[in-house]
Amino acid sequence: VSTQSTWEAVVSTQSTWEAVVSTQSTWEAVVSTQSTWEAVVSTQSTWGIQAGMCVLLIFVFQVTFVMACLAYDWDRSSAKRYDCCCCFKTKAEEVDMHKPRGCCFVCRTSCLKPELLAVFLRDKFGKFILSTAGKVVTLVIFFGVLVGGAVGLGSLYKDFKLEWFLDDSGSVNQLLRLQSENFSGGEQFFVYTKDDMADYYAIQGELEALHADMLTSELIANGEFADWHHQFLIDSQDNAACVGSMAANGDSTPSEATPRLFTNEAKYWECMKDWLEGGAGTRYTGNVQFVSEGCNSRVQQGETDGCQETSALLTMTDEQRCAALSECDNFQASCDITQGIKAARTSARLALASTQTGQARYDTMQGLRAMVEGHNLGDAFPFTFQFMWWEEIGIIDEELYRNVGVCVAVIFVVVVVLIPRPRVSIFVFLAIVMSIIDVLGYCYYWDLTINGVVTVYMLISLGLAVDYSVHIGHMFKAEKGTSEQRALAAIYRIAPSVFNAIFSTFLAVIVLAFSTTYIFRSFFKVFFLVTLIAGLHGIWFLPVVLSLLGGDNGAVDTIKEIEIQEASGDDPEDRKEEQDHAQ
Repeated sequence: VSTQSTWEAVVSTQSTWEAVVSTQSTWEAVVSTQSTWEAVVSTQSTWGIQAGMCVLLIFVFQVTFVMACLAYDWDRSSAKRYDCCCCFKTKAEEVDMHKPRGCCFVCRTSCLKPELLAVFLRDKFGKFILSTAGKVVTLVIFFGVLVGGAVGLGSLYKDFKLEWFLDDSGSVNQLLRLQSENFSGGEQFFVYTKDDMADYYAIQGELEALHADMLTSELIANGEFADWHHQFLIDSQDNAACVGSMAANGDSTPSEATPRLFTNEAKYWECMKDWLEGGAGTRYTGNVQFVSEGCNSRVQQGETDGCQETSALLTMTDEQRCAALSECDNFQASCDITQGIKAARTSARLALASTQTGQARYDTMQGLRAMVEGHNLGDAFPFTFQFMWWEEIGIIDEELYRNVGVCVAVIFVVVVVLIPRPRVSIFVFLAIVMSIIDVLGYCYYWDLTINGVVTVYMLISLGLAVDYSVHIGHMFKAEKGTSEQRALAAIYRIAPSVFNAIFSTFLAVIVLAFSTTYIFRSFFKVFFLVTLIAGLHGIWFLPVVLSLLGGDNGAVDTIKEIEIQEASGDDPEDRKEEQDHAQ
């Protein structure tokens, strides 16, 4: 179709294909990654499939439906029909198909020169950056930017909190800030034991060893450890009916830190039942579930077995209420406590210092798991709801860097194939890699961390980082003349389009700059960085490098030819398009 010149079609097809391949490679890298946390891989692979299909379908839509519409519009314009009112024709004898003429009789552009941006980029910007001083300034600036990006990339760390999903000014975040500023403390967690350890009598020593480890661990806040079994042993050695069936734990002297252990199994279960029913253990009844269901079904208030009604409790004194409730906390008659414990949990609170950053939280979680697994307690495990987010933090950096590496490799292959001039393609690839390093690095300076949200944004930005440089490189390859002339011609021909892409993307994301939600604010930051940094590498850094190392291509003085044509009033852009159209 003659509505698009040959070079425009090639560049457009190239950039779209690279976007598809880059996105699909991200998906392939994610789904092929073996991970211990399947949810993270599943989330990213789902995004990769959706993003890849979207880009592919957009490409198909452009080369089919959009191109067909452009062909129809070309026929309309050739027939001298107005755009908004196709039934009417203009009386003009001749219509220049290559000149913009406005839209709907309103946006007239006959008094404007649409090539002003191209001329400015070539005569002012281009000639300055391609001068000796301009080249030195360019290389110094971008080298400094690269160093800053590399330092930031090395300092980038992992972190995420669930409340980041919420509005900063919302009531929930206000409450959390108040809590953090005035009542901050570590996260509470539980250590769970399951039915494979029903015989608690046999593992008394292991439970006490775990208790001692947790007490001395720097991960646990001092005094924030509620171990029901340890408390049961302490209270039992003060109970005359139980202490006779207990002996010292190894060579340790009996104390609250190292209480005696039971030596009689029947007495162990008997004392535990008494302790949970009417002793100090009543407050721990919610932490223990027995194999015998009768031990788990307590007599509740309001039942007809002598317990007080709720309304009667309101008229009692504190002492009377406690006595009444203790009578209502007995096991049912069918309880056989000697069958063992089905599940139990012990609560503790993490030290605040061990949960300050994402990496610290992940290391703390792994440390707790190692501590519990170090004792013969079957499938016992520590858990808190926050572990689901901490798990992601542990592997998200590996996911990010692995996928970035795969995408960079695919980008290299695509650039080399579609720009089959090694002397050009290698510097295009260099500019893209420098852009990626700088974008990732400067995320650190803008308070972005590695997490599931930012990782997706960073991977998306790789496709944008490709476009700006590859257009300049492709146009440089096609131009004739010395390396400096080719660079200047490339700036004149394609830099305006690249600039428009940079500016339009910036306008698309600037509205998110004022968002009060982390997700949208992070989206703006990442896309602003990739638009600015990758765009400048494309229209500024790459032409300078190519002018120095890109090499000559024939003896045609393209720049001089352009200047002669402009002096004669003949637009070189129109001449080029006419030649392509004639071909």
